Amino acid sequence: MTSDRVRGLSAALTLFESMGEEAQEELGQLLGEIAVEGLAIQQSRVPVDTGDLQANLEAQVLVEALRARMGLLNIKSGRSRLFYGRPVDHGIRAQTVTVQRRRKVNGRLRTVRGRKRASDIVSTYSLKVKAREGVHFIEAPDLGQIADGKLDAFWERLEARAGGSA
Repeated sequence: MTSDRVRGLSAALTLFESMGEEAQEELGQLLGEIAVEGLAIQQSRVPVDTGDLQANLEAQVLVEALRARMGLLNIKSGRSRLFYGRPVDHGIRAQTVTVQRRRKVNGRLRTVRGRKRASDIVSTYSLKVKAREGVHFIEAPDLGQIADGKLDAFWERLEARAGGSA
């Protein structure tokens, strides 16, 4: 037995492969519509300061996998300018962090083999960070209802076509 991340996904993929090419194309377009609507919902909910976060929300449709993804795609932890979108969405807990101020030489931090020099630490202090509630712009609970309605209509049309041709 295969371990599906989504229960019944392998059965749905088998059904998808057995459908005609026209129905597969229609389902692909439907997934695209659902992704665009989800993206519009996310963009309307995101807090806007500079607009970078809102502009970098993306939608991706993988028809062969019956998947529509939307949100902050391709954001790597700590390596992206837009990584701050995750704490904005999920919020942050109250904490005390240690901050080290380093001196710059010629406007740059000195490094040795990619690491900052310990001798350049000018001061160390503790900073209290206040808890902040998340905005939750990525999760769109009403999108499931929209998708269910569109998919129900698709299956009804498909059954009507199959019943009409039989």
